[in-house]
Amino acid sequence: MHQTRYQWIDNCKAIGLLLVILGHGRLFPESWQQFVYSFHMPLFFILSGLLYKYKSPKETLVHDILRLLIPYVLINIICLFVQYGILYLQGGLSWEACYNRVIGILVVACHTGAYPPVSGPTWFIITLFFARMLLSLSDNKIYRYLLLIGSVLCFIIMKNNEIDTYLPVDSALMSIPFIVLGIELSPFKAKEKWGRNVVLLFLAIAALSILVFTNKYNGLVDMAWSSYGRNLAIFYVNGVLGSFALMALIIITPLSAKIQEFCTIVSKGSLMVIGFNLLLVMALQTIAEKLIYPHPLNNKPLIGVIIALVILYIFYWMTKLCQRYFPVILGTK
Repeated sequence: MHQTRYQWIDNCKAIGLLLVILGHGRLFPESWQQFVYSFHMPLFFILSGLLYKYKSPKETLVHDILRLLIPYVLINIICLFVQYGILYLQGGLSWEACYNRVIGILVVACHTGAYPPVSGPTWFIITLFFARMLLSLSDNKIYRYLLLIGSVLCFIIMKNNEIDTYLPVDSALMSIPFIVLGIELSPFKAKEKWGRNVVLLFLAIAALSILVFTNKYNGLVDMAWSSYGRNLAIFYVNGVLGSFALMALIIITPLSAKIQEFCTIVSKGSLMVIGFNLLLVMALQTIAEKLIYPHPLNNKPLIGVIIALVILYIFYWMTKLCQRYFPVILGTK
């Protein structure tokens, strides 16, 4: 059955992916990165909740194998062979290096640690898979609320006892409140239900103003590391504030038909953008630093934004090609 697309959600995803690229490439100042990281991944989980439709555990498993797990495997296999090629050229290719990277895919390694990551950002795909499986156990609203509370409590226990599951179970538990919030907001998928633009603009400015101060206190967060800063409650508040502000601003901002079409295509390729953006970031960042500005690009955010937009434009065409010839990597038939 064809799923209704909501243009403003596609626009939000495209902006969120731009922020992901900027953050992964360290393409803007550290203070900006701390601000963006406070809400850019919560945004994706809230948007996932907005689009969530209940399916039984069996239906969810079958659906998400195609939609999430197969793209995860394909993206990582492609990145794996790219890494093997780089290691070979550097003279560092060995059986141990090959083995460790395969294990890194299996345990969803996202940062250099016990096992090296292959496509680190794909932690999001597996995190979303675990969260959706937990949500599929019941469509009862009370269950969702109990799951929200239980997830937060289990996450706190895991952090306090330094329990490491390798697989991103902790990140999945961390994401549940944002997804549940998105599900509860799903009646507002139609942007007309958000109210008047003037009110939305005022609320967005107020949310951003509060976020500026609370973010400075809470410090840098990173859901990939299940790191929430100084205070977990403030982490959730900041994630909601920043996500709401961005969504409200997107809703009230008029965009041309061409930009909207661009955002829709990029949104359809979001898994591919998440999985491959680091490869393109490193390539274009190296070119820019050698030919344009031979210093770290976080000192020149304008150049960083241009590079991120170029990368997003490349993904636009990659997505169009994959839609025609290799849709399985996008999580579609």
